[in-house]
Amino acid sequence: MIEKPMGMTIRRPATAISDAPTGEGAGELASVVSWYTFMVEKLGATSEEARVLTEMVIAVIELNPPRAAKFPELFACLDAQWRHFGQKRKLLDEWLTKMTRNPLYWPQRLPLRGSRVGDQILTALRTGPKTDVQIVRAFPKSAKMTVTKLNPTLGLAIKAGKVMRVGWGKYALPESGLAAYISPNRLLVELVIGAPDYPPAEDALVTAMRLRGHTDDGTYHSLAWLRKNGVFAPRRDGRVRLSAASLAKRKRGEALRDGRGGVLWAPPLVVPAEVATWESRLIDASRGGTPGLGKAVNLHPDRPRVDPAKRAAEVSRLAALTEKEYAAEREVVAKAWGLDDVSMLDLMVVPAREQGNAVPSQALIPRAERRGMKLAALEKVVQRYIELILAYPDGAPEPREILAQTMMNDFCVTWREARDCRREAIKRTGNLTWPRHGRPAGHQR
Repeated sequence: MIEKPMGMTIRRPATAISDAPTGEGAGELASVVSWYTFMVEKLGATSEEARVLTEMVIAVIELNPPRAAKFPELFACLDAQWRHFGQKRKLLDEWLTKMTRNPLYWPQRLPLRGSRVGDQILTALRTGPKTDVQIVRAFPKSAKMTVTKLNPTLGLAIKAGKVMRVGWGKYALPESGLAAYISPNRLLVELVIGAPDYPPAEDALVTAMRLRGHTDDGTYHSLAWLRKNGVFAPRRDGRVRLSAASLAKRKRGEALRDGRGGVLWAPPLVVPAEVATWESRLIDASRGGTPGLGKAVNLHPDRPRVDPAKRAAEVSRLAALTEKEYAAEREVVAKAWGLDDVSMLDLMVVPAREQGNAVPSQALIPRAERRGMKLAALEKVVQRYIELILAYPDGAPEPREILAQTMMNDFCVTWREARDCRREAIKRTGNLTWPRHGRPAGHQR
């Protein structure tokens, strides 16, 4: 029998992703262990990816301890999204990166991303298990739904845990209490791995599959398919063995998948040894911090207390300095904040300088006002070109791509906008001697 991994394991739950509004269900995500489990089960992260994400969560909480009380609700909101687990994991990674750069940053609450097709699928399955054809018939005729149109959303619902297979081409809700359907390929892999006399005889596997309702022809077809895709080793001595690649994946704790992305075998969820350290760091951060965002937060027992609001104002001030002025104050500010590495200060100042920290977020500016700002910037570009045309009527002082790049940097416009402004300036002045050819190197349409 193949040796099984040892350690603290958690049974993989077969529950669906919650459809509850944001905030409900957050109590189930109130511990570090539940965060790690959530990342593996609901975000599809590997053990190493979940370890890195959990480490980032603890680090951003240490930067601002009040965040600890908000993460369960954030995870519950992320859990309720109609998104692929890869999209959710990418979104969480982006949030954590921004939190690391800015101790005061917190993502805006996401609205529940609905799916009209998905909601109709769930509505149809609440009356009982159905095939894909029966689900299509439950849609109104005006939707013009077909099985081809249904499959992408149905597949997403299965991967998200909102729907499960209970038979070949038959689906139901997880709360229906029905047993989940196991494909012949996955069942064969489980029988081979769990065989007490590994490697098991092929005839014994065929008999075991026959007792579970599978035909002999179907079993031989699945065995041939698994061998062809490298999950099983080539046939030898009438016994079925895992291939060398599959054995190496099991040893590394990776899931075995078929060629289409389906999971044939998943290792038991093992809680890493770092959990105790994470819990201890979380407790230390909670003791060192204070409940208010605007009050002083102790980043570390041996470091000075820093007010997040004052830190944000100081970052904005440093971002507005020139390179020479910032270099003069860089080490002094880092030492005053108790930063061991001066580059940690750069991680906060450089993004603020690139994003323009003194300018309000575009999401907070009304659309009409943003439109006015864009038109004003375009008019400034036109006026700059007119000044150059009047100063150099015989031709441009610099190559066209350099002038366009200058406008892009100075007025935050795109290459197409700079090109259109150049044409408008030539039209207004009537000077046709300026070249109109070329484009900035490295830019694509």
